[in-house]
Amino acid sequence: MDRSAFKKKVIAAANEHHKEMVANLKQEINDGIEDERHMTEEHHASQGSNKETTLELSERIVEQYNFAAEHQVILDKVIESHQDEAQDAIGPGAVVLTNNKNFFISIAIEDFFVDGKDFVGLSPKAPIYVAMEGKKAGDSFSFRNMDYTVEDIF
Repeated sequence: MDRSAFKKKVIAAANEHHKEMVANLKQEINDGIEDERHMTEEHHASQGSNKETTLELSERIVEQYNFAAEHQVILDKVIESHQDEAQDAIGPGAVVLTNNKNFFISIAIEDFFVDGKDFVGLSPKAPIYVAMEGKKAGDSFSFRNMDYTVEDIF
């Protein structure tokens, strides 16, 4: 396996997965704005508290979008700084294969797959990161009663 090429595939997949989530949140905001335009004042008056519920939901989606967009900037910086860097210890930008789970140390990203392997984006602020930081291939660590053995780091 070409380690550099595999690392680039993982980074590209993580970036694509996160950008897709940001785009979906943006679409939800746009859909909500469009729905709101179609509602009349009479409809709002008849709905009563539903208007407030819709507003609260819209605000939450906007907050999620802003959070995700801010994290995209962080992800872009991690990628720029580390995508071509060969790493032998777990740190920001590392792709980490373990016996239980595979990680891309960057930002929190939901599960994504590369070449049939399940990955998750992991922030250096995550509690599990403290347990794994600085580990090298062959090292072990434990987190929440689960033992991990680092199989490889890119």
